[in-house]
Amino acid sequence: SFIALNQPDSVLYYYDLSYTMFPDTIRNKKMEKEKANLYIQLKDYEKAKQILIQNESEYKEWGNYYHATNQKDSASIYYTYAINQNGNSKSDLRDIYLRLSIYSEEQGNFPQAYYYYKRAENIQDTLQQELFIQTIKDIYSLRKLLRERKDIPTNEYDHIYPTIIFILLVGLSVLCYFYLKEKKQEKLGKYAKN
Repeated sequence: SFIALNQPDSVLYYYDLSYTMFPDTIRNKKMEKEKANLYIQLKDYEKAKQILIQNESEYKEWGNYYHATNQKDSASIYYTYAINQNGNSKSDLRDIYLRLSIYSEEQGNFPQAYYYYKRAENIQDTLQQELFIQTIKDIYSLRKLLRERKDIPTNEYDHIYPTIIFILLVGLSVLCYFYLKEKKQEKLGKYAKN
């Protein structure tokens, strides 16, 4: 909550409180990663490094550290290790591939940059599809809940308009998805030519 409110002092206070109340828990390892990333965002690299030294296998966080300190070769190495590590979220992998793409482009390795960019784009497409599917499920669940509560009339003809609106929304969402995907393909074509 305090991260969302942009109150890092409160975040650090509650992390420390959690450590003292619940020492040696699996949760603390996750908080250590979050704390290291918070210090990186605050540009307190020395404290971030102190945490990371105790967690040498946190490759993504080491990559973030080296990225923030503008040590791109080291960041590339750790990000490459992080790709093969279990437990990465899809959004983390997308961000890693994008950074690796930028590093490869800066080094003039355009085929490698294109490869990483395509991997990031595929993950982004998957994330958008999952969001779309979840939105459809949420709409369906809400409709079902309202029907169960009898807020939607069950007369044979009274449910036609909500159903038509629902179908139109789904159709519009599908069209938007394919339109955005086509625009990305156009950008990718321009990117590949450069």
